[in-house]
Amino acid sequence: MRLVDPVAGRPGGPQEVWTTAQPAITYRRQVGRDELPESLVYDSDRLEIHFGQGVFGPVTQQMRDYQVSGQNVLDGWLKRRTGPPSRRALSELDRIRPERWLPAWSEELQYVLSVLWHLVELQPAQNELLDRVLMSPLVSVAELQRRNVLPVPDTARRSAPAPLQTDPIPGTEEIEGREPHAVRPLSAERSSPADAPTLPRRSRNTGAAQSSRRKRQDP
Repeated sequence: MRLVDPVAGRPGGPQEVWTTAQPAITYRRQVGRDELPESLVYDSDRLEIHFGQGVFGPVTQQMRDYQVSGQNVLDGWLKRRTGPPSRRALSELDRIRPERWLPAWSEELQYVLSVLWHLVELQPAQNELLDRVLMSPLVSVAELQRRNVLPVPDTARRSAPAPLQTDPIPGTEEIEGREPHAVRPLSAERSSPADAPTLPRRSRNTGAAQSSRRKRQDP
């Protein structure tokens, strides 16, 4: 929220950020309902990418080629959704793959392309900032010594002692200060058969014997 500034073109919320992308990424033709394209085709003349019958644009060459840590963003995005199972699959569940293009992917791809457009637009400013950082003077050891940063004091070399069990966890002082209350067990412990009290067994014919006695006593 600290970076939100509608006047500077930074409205709050992902939906608002996406709508401010210029040019707006459009879903020009839908992907076939029964299609599951595993690769994309880039049309540099029309500035479009094709997923089967689906068409998205405009997409510049810089957006198509954008990489992070040597991985092409668009190729990796599509492979994780429609490509074969990963070699790291550990169970049969990992090998279950979609059989057709999901409608939610179309909206997700518009978000991805919008982000790539902004990143490409910021690339010259990022390169300039990096050049300024590299051309700036370095902080020498002598300067750090002059500012008493070096040598590192012994107190900073020693690791902090482990907290004692009696010390409260930071942020839980109020909780730790409460009086403990009795806690009832979830279930009572079951006694072993040997410890169970032995009850006198009642004969099934007890009721019949008592009834016959009453008949004899009746006049």
